[in-house]
Amino acid sequence: LGTGSADLEAIERVVLGFSWMVRAIANVDVCIPVDPMRLAEELPGFCSFWATVRLTTIRSRRSVCMASSTRQGLGEVLSSGKYEGILLDQFGVLHDGRTAYVEAIECVRLAQEAGAKVAIVSNTSRRSAGCAAKLVKYGYDESWFDAAVTSGELAFEVLSSRRHEFGLPDSPSKIIHTNWIERGTISVDDPLLGVQPVGEDIDSADFILCHGTEGISLPDGSVKPASL
Repeated sequence: LGTGSADLEAIERVVLGFSWMVRAIANVDVCIPVDPMRLAEELPGFCSFWATVRLTTIRSRRSVCMASSTRQGLGEVLSSGKYEGILLDQFGVLHDGRTAYVEAIECVRLAQEAGAKVAIVSNTSRRSAGCAAKLVKYGYDESWFDAAVTSGELAFEVLSSRRHEFGLPDSPSKIIHTNWIERGTISVDDPLLGVQPVGEDIDSADFILCHGTEGISLPDGSVKPASL
């Protein structure tokens, strides 16, 4: 680029457009990684442009991405009296699938002692019953958890009593049922579900019910290994 007015106008349009785009998307202060004084020396007339645009350093403020305050620990949060309950996921929050996070065990215990209601909210395909009991092997006390809500429980509720709300056919329905094998198969024999696995016969299935990724449930109740 040269130093003519057309070149300066092009730069202004690009930088101004970029700055407003960033503000519109992220609501943050614009950061332009250039030395404005050096640019002003090399491009006459830049100073007047600089005066019209708010420039900040590379360490521009991004308060929209930051918490308004920080806490030293769960004890401080609970003692504030602002929170009556805590919602916790399982995998990645309470444990990593093999071992528990030691700090998480202590936090759940503190929450229970402080009188806070602690509920598990998980996308596991299994039902809620026994959810807390399965955490005992990781070092948690089942009594520390007041409730559990899982994707599997919600799916059971829909199939057993809310089919029409979701456009599903009346029971009994024929389904392709993806299941677990090594992790423990999930039965769909409960009459309330009103479903019958048809193996891999996709043409006769009304819909697909996904519980796992290791196999396909067959009409006789067995599970055929399959890579899903």
